[in-house]
Amino acid sequence: MREAVVAVLLVTTGLTGCIGAMEDLSPTSASDAVEDEPTTGFTDTHVFEGEYVTDEPYSLTLEEGPFEAGETGAMYLESQVDGKAIEIGVVKPDVAEDEQVPVVAFASPYLNPIHGQDLLELRPRLTENFVHHGYAVAFVAVRGTGDSGGCSHLMGPVERSDVSQAVTWLGEQDWSNGNVGMLGVSYDGSTPWEVAAEGNEHLATIVPISGVNDPFQLMYTNGSAESRGAAVLNGAYYAYGFGIDNPTEGRSAERTIDGALCPEAKRGLAASLHSTATGERDPTGYWAERNMRPLVEENYNGSIFLVHGLQDWNVDPGHAMPWVHDRLDHEQDLKVKYWLGQWFHAWPDGDYLDQPTRRVDFAEVLLHWFDSELKGEDVDLGPKVQVQDSTGQWRSGDHWPPQNATERTLHPTAEGELAEANDTDEGTVTVGPSASPASNQPLAYQGDAASQIPCEGCAEFRTGELDEPVRFAGTPTFHADVTPTGPGGYLSAFLYAQEGGEYTRLGWTSMDLRFHDGGDQAQPVVPGERVTAKMQFEPLDAVVPEGAQLVLVVTEGGHADRVSTSAPAPVQLHVGADVSPLTMQTFTVSEEDTFASPAE
Repeated sequence: MREAVVAVLLVTTGLTGCIGAMEDLSPTSASDAVEDEPTTGFTDTHVFEGEYVTDEPYSLTLEEGPFEAGETGAMYLESQVDGKAIEIGVVKPDVAEDEQVPVVAFASPYLNPIHGQDLLELRPRLTENFVHHGYAVAFVAVRGTGDSGGCSHLMGPVERSDVSQAVTWLGEQDWSNGNVGMLGVSYDGSTPWEVAAEGNEHLATIVPISGVNDPFQLMYTNGSAESRGAAVLNGAYYAYGFGIDNPTEGRSAERTIDGALCPEAKRGLAASLHSTATGERDPTGYWAERNMRPLVEENYNGSIFLVHGLQDWNVDPGHAMPWVHDRLDHEQDLKVKYWLGQWFHAWPDGDYLDQPTRRVDFAEVLLHWFDSELKGEDVDLGPKVQVQDSTGQWRSGDHWPPQNATERTLHPTAEGELAEANDTDEGTVTVGPSASPASNQPLAYQGDAASQIPCEGCAEFRTGELDEPVRFAGTPTFHADVTPTGPGGYLSAFLYAQEGGEYTRLGWTSMDLRFHDGGDQAQPVVPGERVTAKMQFEPLDAVVPEGAQLVLVVTEGGHADRVSTSAPAPVQLHVGADVSPLTMQTFTVSEEDTFASPAE
């Protein structure tokens, strides 16, 4: 299991944590009380010293841990909402009878019926890494999946209550030290936000990896509907309760019928069709009930280890940032750690990732995090922020975007330039609908985009060849001054680094002009009436190399994952002078802040 390894040196600059604490990373006691006011534990340690396994499908901790797997079992709770079953499975470490242990919980719609499965193999990346280090690992099948009763409530109040009830049960067992952490990717990374929204006192930390905290914002941002917005997402999870988890998979016949007879799922299907057509939240409150953000801000007091791929096509990085940074980290003053890398919708340590993106130290970093947040140990947590830029380079820091960033504004001109000065005359460029597939830019940030630029009906602006590299991070803005020629309109903007004939996608944004001023309420689009479309790019961390050009492409097409629901009509884009500015946060990087991922 651990034969293939790579040695990693401990890289430190100005280490502020406690070195001595690193000598006792494998606990002989499985639990300690969490301190009332723990230190943050953040240091300048880029990578923890040791030999990492590289030939497994997921990362492994540096040491196997002193505990064997102990008792396993599956059980049902009775939902406090309506008495429906909540299916839970637990794997406990083999510890002394009076020893209490923390819990790592994984709540998911993808588990299939838990009863009858080998729980050690249900999610081995969790059981193999954490049970041996003195953690119980628990699995919860969300309502309407596995052999849990009821039907799909898609992150709604009933589902949130069920999962929170399971976390409370885990925290109140005699063998539990009362502290529960939750983690997962995608829907499995959304259930941690669900319990955080409930303000569960046993939830000490969450590790949401590309998790959802407001399904409406995920699928209908700026009136720009996802391709799965029109009943696809709701329909898929509705099907879990009877079409995927059914008696042939071990789900009871009674619960399968529950899954099929599901008024809440049908309500969700109707809401999704309404929002796809209008870009707005539905009048029944279906989406409002699933907006967890205000509930998390009001109720959650635990810590967060936020992990997100900057190339995620499924749950856009803008779904997490800048909300977590601005509201939870800075305004709410929660303890937050960030990992942002150039991966897609995935765990950051999977063997499907290329180097230098893959982080085979993820399990070890998680162990440090859980030892701190669930056991109360004073351990090295590494830097608060680790981020990978578009060239693949990793760096550490205290903030993202960096605090030393400088605002830089570029101005598109009628001659197709991106100019530093705003001293050119104002003009217009027509951005029009096109039958050419090239007007719908490919979604992948990096790929064969070169064959699609320039595109018919698109407007293109570029800098000259750069004398030095330019770095920018965060969420650049493009405030496009436009005059629509019809009663609707839809704009997408893309940023590329062009070097020779190669284009590298750096970022994208899209907007239905009915939502040009932001928000959830559509505004009439009047032909001939000029508006400013306040477009914000998805979070990025980009480098335009020396000798390359920064290219801005504006199209009335979308991309493979977004659907334009406005009537297509040409749009006049106003450029030159100080209109339609592209604004970004540029910065420099110190070499001592950069590092190589441990698999390189």
